[in-house]
Amino acid sequence: MLQNEIFGDNIRFVGIGGDEGGRQIITRQDLVTGKPARWEDITKLMVNDLGFSKLRHNHGIGYEDSYAFVSEDSAVFDMRPANVFVTDDGLIIPIDCIPVKLPPGKRAFFDK
Repeated sequence: MLQNEIFGDNIRFVGIGGDEGGRQIITRQDLVTGKPARWEDITKLMVNDLGFSKLRHNHGIGYEDSYAFVSEDSAVFDMRPANVFVTDDGLIIPIDCIPVKLPPGKRAFFDK
């Protein structure tokens, strides 16, 4: 739901898969075609278009080389070209990032 809220997406929860050794959340998302976004595209989307601030590091969430961003009430991790596409029309679409709702007052944790 948070992915949909932040990015105007249409991801739908399908269910839980896997076994006791490795559970997975299963979702569906409209087909996205395009090319991997550039780092600059990701930063533009998050900072200029959506008003997030880029964090200096990703706090160990997502891939090591991924970017992370924070707003007053949300953080988004694992933003990297493999998880963000640019369509032929120039639309930037995150497909596999990690959005997190922040409890009140926790934004300050990321400002240190």
